Amino acid sequence: MAAGRPAVEAEAAAHDRAMDDEHWGALVPYLVVPGPLPEPLVAAVAARRPGLDPTRIVPAGLDAVRTTLDAFLAVGASKFVLVPVTEPDDWDAHLADVGDAVLELQR
Repeated sequence: MAAGRPAVEAEAAAHDRAMDDEHWGALVPYLVVPGPLPEPLVAAVAARRPGLDPTRIVPAGLDAVRTTLDAFLAVGASKFVLVPVTEPDDWDAHLADVGDAVLELQR
């Protein structure tokens, strides 16, 4: 986001366009609990971004999700879609935990 946003803004400006500040966001896949990333996810990241450590972009656990969102907020992102890549044991409890971890970031 930090590197990509200026590139997108420059290209948009070259075409007399702009994005509203409230429309910068990210899709954030994450592991429900800390642990190793599933191999298909590792392979998918490697196919799109060879040489990138997938753990840099897929947080493991809600503490890591919060840290990731804080980093995105620091560079101007304001919208997020959180996508669990592993299945929680109890969806209701997990969604409550997600809310506890991130809802205070809502502006």
